[in-house]
Amino acid sequence: MFVAPLVIYLLLCVLVGYRGRDTRLGSFGCFLASVVLTPVLVFVVLLLTEPSGYQAQK
Repeated sequence: MFVAPLVIYLLLCVLVGYRGRDTRLGSFGCFLASVVLTPVLVFVVLLLTEPSGYQAQK
């Protein structure tokens, strides 16, 4: 009963960590941030920020 929501939560954290692999925090940092905060909040922050290796195209 308690295992299914926990597995879903951790799966969302892993997906957010994967999405944050090109950021300054890296995938593990984004994963930890999503575990501590919430995956939804960290995902929104990832969408609003740019990747660390971002270069403006001319």
